[in-house]
Amino acid sequence: MRVKERSRLIVSFIGNTDLKYFSIKQDNRPPRQDDNSPIMRLLRGIDNKKLNLGQGIPPSRTRLLLFNENGDNHQARAFFCERIKQELEGMGLDGMEVIDYPITLSDGPTDYDNLYQQVDAAIPRSGPETEVIFHLSSGTPAMHTTLLIAANCLPLGNVHLFETSREKGQDCGGLLSICLPYILAASKTKIPKNINKKLLSEPAKTLLPDTVVSDPFVSESYEALHAIAKSRRKSPARVLVKGAIGTGKWYACRQFAKWCHDIDGAESVEWLEPVCTPEIPLGCTVLIRRIDTWSLDQLQRLSRLAADRRDIAIAATFRTGERSSSPLELIQSEGLCGATLITLPVLRARNDIVQLAEAVARQNGIADGKVRERFQYILMEGMLRNNIHDIRSLLTTAMAYSPSKHPIIDHYQQDINNIIADQLLREAWQTIDSMDFGPGGL
Repeated sequence: MRVKERSRLIVSFIGNTDLKYFSIKQDNRPPRQDDNSPIMRLLRGIDNKKLNLGQGIPPSRTRLLLFNENGDNHQARAFFCERIKQELEGMGLDGMEVIDYPITLSDGPTDYDNLYQQVDAAIPRSGPETEVIFHLSSGTPAMHTTLLIAANCLPLGNVHLFETSREKGQDCGGLLSICLPYILAASKTKIPKNINKKLLSEPAKTLLPDTVVSDPFVSESYEALHAIAKSRRKSPARVLVKGAIGTGKWYACRQFAKWCHDIDGAESVEWLEPVCTPEIPLGCTVLIRRIDTWSLDQLQRLSRLAADRRDIAIAATFRTGERSSSPLELIQSEGLCGATLITLPVLRARNDIVQLAEAVARQNGIADGKVRERFQYILMEGMLRNNIHDIRSLLTTAMAYSPSKHPIIDHYQQDINNIIADQLLREAWQTIDSMDFGPGGL
């Protein structure tokens, strides 16, 4: 079977600072240092080994996609693209394809819907063999936001976000890796038809019981996990599963271990506490929970283990939205170097929330026959807290107070109201506690 060669796609808007980099009237005049183009800084620093990017991807398999606003400055932007092409050879990037992609903003630069539609149409879909870099420093704030959303919502395999930062990116060639602590998505976001697909048939046949992957973004993540498990004989399998609390990260790791077992009979070992190193048999799959709680020393110990034991597969979970002992960038550079980052969306961003609730009910011995009928609206409207643990708690409580074998929605709603009331009381008490009522007090 022929292995696809790795390629790279770099995506950026052209900004005003980029336009100042080359003088239109005097082509041969050197650019002013204080107007250094963010796009040019990105190209100069992209091969820095500290950035955890795919190594060995030649310029001939790299495409630079530059969005060119088709407005008053269109000619200047087209000129910028031509000058970039002329500069590539001197930068050691001869052979890189530069794509000048005009976009039309008839309703102004803050027309987000128009911006996203054109970005969505321009960016080719890719698999794990294509590395996609979103550059956030050029263009307007609306353009930056559009690329952030595209990076989280488009079905792309290997995604990185960078800003060009003189202050914070000194050790990485002026580039700062952006790792967001949340998923940019909304429950009412319309999912394009071209990505609304089911999990591929091969991994779908070997899912753990009650696994729900109907959401296209979750499906993409599970396909990536299966591909890594399938290729573990050729290269060390290292995976970081990232997401908020209760998004199914540990379940995804267990699924990864099952696929590794199905492929070559590998045992799995759970590493739940960093200070308690388990026995790790030859060729096994190691599952690490909450690697965000590990210290630098513990991460470095894991890094040495991962380098020495190329026979083992490693999958670890990283919680977003929580205070972590080590940031994601440190874990990727000092712990699981070269690990593939798999991101799971928050529940309110998934379109299979009802199927997920049905699966949670079955796992907890609750009859699921009435869950869709009675709970669909309240689930889809997000009238619950944001994770699988809360769904389990609320369904179990509703079942405990229901006289029949099916949970009744009134008790479910009552439990939600109790949670909201408790939260309001805590906030009220904190407010009262911070107030100064003078010598007499209350």
